[in-house]
Amino acid sequence: MKRRNQDLTKSSRVPQILFAAAALTLAACQPTLTEWTASESPKTIDVQRLSGSLNLAVAGAALTADQAGQIDGFLSRQGNLFNLRVTLASRDGQADNLGAVEQFLIGRGVRPSHITRGTMPLSGAGNVEIVAEHYVSAPPSCPDWTHANILDGTNSNSSNFGCATASNLARMVADPRDLVVGRSLAPASGAAAAAAVGRYNADEVKELPLHQFSSTTD
Repeated sequence: MKRRNQDLTKSSRVPQILFAAAALTLAACQPTLTEWTASESPKTIDVQRLSGSLNLAVAGAALTADQAGQIDGFLSRQGNLFNLRVTLASRDGQADNLGAVEQFLIGRGVRPSHITRGTMPLSGAGNVEIVAEHYVSAPPSCPDWTHANILDGTNSNSSNFGCATASNLARMVADPRDLVVGRSLAPASGAAAAAAVGRYNADEVKELPLHQFSSTTD
């Protein structure tokens, strides 16, 4: 009787072992879940960083006509000057050399806040180097009709979903760098913020200004 009970116990464990092995096998065979399906693939904007440098031998606080022409040619290859970020470096550390170049760049349309002076090894024989960088954005490959949502039992979006939004954003963004690195907030006025809170607590919130618009037709 004892021998039979042991046999029954062993035989009852066999289905449990087989069930566990089958569960492990099915778990290993399951496909890896992806964040996006084929029809919901993200429409990625390609943002690239482009850079260039120009080495000059600047004497004193003035540029020669040839140096001005070189800088103009260099800037014309950099795209939109509004988004251009420039780093100036001087071999001998003379501020007059960098000042002459900086004022010339500002006069050509480079934003003063986008010009910095740094220390770095120069790549040429001159004593001043201009290193410029800017970002460009390319829209995704659109339209994308590889997967249509017509007669689709999954009720998913078409593969073209999001193409218009991404394409428009890539073409209209003022500075493509903002798609990679967000801008930091400017310093806020503590006095103005405290005054607004005080008016709110005192129920003296200022009314929004009213603007009137008129149109004329011929």
